[in-house]
Amino acid sequence: MFQLTLSSKPVFPEPVLRKYENAIMDYVVEGGVTLRVASGVRFKKFVVSLTNGYESASTRTILRQVVE
Repeated sequence: MFQLTLSSKPVFPEPVLRKYENAIMDYVVEGGVTLRVASGVRFKKFVVSLTNGYESASTRTILRQVVE
């Protein structure tokens, strides 16, 4: 499903990345969650634990994706 690099951060295939990004976008937009929550330390730890290492995008990237 993913590979570890020398920095020991997992490298996810593109479809998996899109799936995670879309899930976060859905959580923010449809869940009515603020960007402050989505960029918080606890939320990021939660995402990493559920996804085996995926680190969610920055607030700026999330906002850009919402606008798109």
